[in-house]
Amino acid sequence: MSDQWNGAEDSSVADSVLILESESNYAPWIHFLLRYLGPEYWKVLLKDECTLMPPTTVVRSIQTGSSGSHTPSTPAHDLDASQSPNTSPDQCDNGKEDKSSEALFYLRSTLNDEAKYLIRNIDSPSEAFRKIKLFYGKPRHQTMALRWSKWVRLRYFRGHGAQEFVRQFGERLQEVEEISDIVDHRVVFAQFVHAISGPGNYPAFLLNLSLDFDDPNLMECVCAEFLRHESPSFNRSHSSVGFTVAPPPNNTTPSDFWNQQYCPYHRRLGYHSHYRCRLGQSLGPDMRKEILQQFEREKQLYRNKKRRLDACEDSKLASPTG
Repeated sequence: MSDQWNGAEDSSVADSVLILESESNYAPWIHFLLRYLGPEYWKVLLKDECTLMPPTTVVRSIQTGSSGSHTPSTPAHDLDASQSPNTSPDQCDNGKEDKSSEALFYLRSTLNDEAKYLIRNIDSPSEAFRKIKLFYGKPRHQTMALRWSKWVRLRYFRGHGAQEFVRQFGERLQEVEEISDIVDHRVVFAQFVHAISGPGNYPAFLLNLSLDFDDPNLMECVCAEFLRHESPSFNRSHSSVGFTVAPPPNNTTPSDFWNQQYCPYHRRLGYHSHYRCRLGQSLGPDMRKEILQQFEREKQLYRNKKRRLDACEDSKLASPTG
């Protein structure tokens, strides 16, 4: 009987907490969070009040449990209970650290699994709250439209560094693909040509190229020829054009920049290798190591399977047909 009563109590507490599910319930979740936390914890979310220490106890209790495993009852009540009129400066500092840890704990208790995963490596409550707002604060399609608009607005101007332009073009393309799907290489080519073309002018160097639009590595060839055409040595040999080009920046574009490669972090093909993946760079070292190790295990399984299939095919060819 007592077990049934405890279960009912736990479910009522869990039901009283509004969980952030997606962009659709972000607005009511924000209003609930303000009432749920109270003004003191809310101020901690808006801006940290002290230099944070890693909240090991709090983070460990969240990470080991599921999304519905534990829900704190009343943050404001817990805050009042922890405050005392007779506190030393050291106790005050510890209290600030505890309050920051508790604010992060209470914030996590209102998030779904996706949102918890988004801030899993963040120890600062204000930074975690800021990331949640950026990710859920506006519809996903709006974010995608803004990133796409930022990509297609990019233009190249002679003398402003061709390599820097290629770098920015690739970075903005990657931002688009992080929130949507891989952009077709023919669309990328069309946008690249549009970005480097002047009003009513088509890049002359493309007329001398033999382009295969079915080749997924199309942009590697186009990018290399563009950089060669914009290099100082090329322009010195074609000085009759009558323009000057600034020396290229020190950064160089890797040869595999436009190659489609499998990214183990995104788990799909993309125009970046795993060591240039922004998603991978945002993960902790342990998580990156685990993902890469799993990727290597999957590759090894594929190689073993391929060897077995090849051996089977060879044995069939060697056997008499009767």
